[in-house]
Amino acid sequence: MLRRMLAVGVLTTLFLPAIELSACGDKFLRPGRSGRWQTYAAMHPAAILLYQSPTAKPEVIKAWQAMLKKAGHKSQVVRTGDDFTRTVAAAQYDVVIADYSEADRLNVLLQAVPSKPGVLPFLNKPSPELVASAKRDYQQLLSAKMDQHETLVTIDSLMDVRRKASLGTVGSR
Repeated sequence: MLRRMLAVGVLTTLFLPAIELSACGDKFLRPGRSGRWQTYAAMHPAAILLYQSPTAKPEVIKAWQAMLKKAGHKSQVVRTGDDFTRTVAAAQYDVVIADYSEADRLNVLLQAVPSKPGVLPFLNKPSPELVASAKRDYQQLLSAKMDQHETLVTIDSLMDVRRKASLGTVGSR
C-alpha cells in the first residue's frame, strides 16, 4: 500500500508541471509565462495593427502575426498605401507597430482617430545614434536585435503604461 502511494506521489509530481495552471484568467505561476513555461502569455492582450512598409517581407509579417497570436494578442496588417486612417477608425486598436521612419507620420494621422492607439516604432537596422534619437521620441521601442520574448515584454510594458494612464495612476505607487 505504501509503495502504491509513493508511486502515485512520484508520478503526480513528475507530470504536474505539464498541466496548464490558471485561475480566473490570472497568470498562476509567473507573469508573462503560460503554465507550461513554454510560451509567453500576454499580461495585457491587445489589438495590434502592423503597418507593413514596402520593404517588409511577407514571411516576416506572417511570423509576427503568429507570434502575437500565440501570446494572446489580436493582430491585423495594413500595407503602405492602404487607407490607414479608415482602417484604424473601423476597429479599435491598442497599438500600431510601424517602422521608425513612418512613426511620426502615423502619429499625426492618429490624432483624428478617437481610440488613440499607441505607436510602437520598430528599428530595423539600429545604429547607436538612431536608437538614442528614437528613445528621446518614444517610451518603448522594438528592434530587430530583440528576440520574441523581449518583443512581447515590450508590448506588454507599453500596454501597462497605457492602462495606468487611462486609470490616472501613472507615476503613483
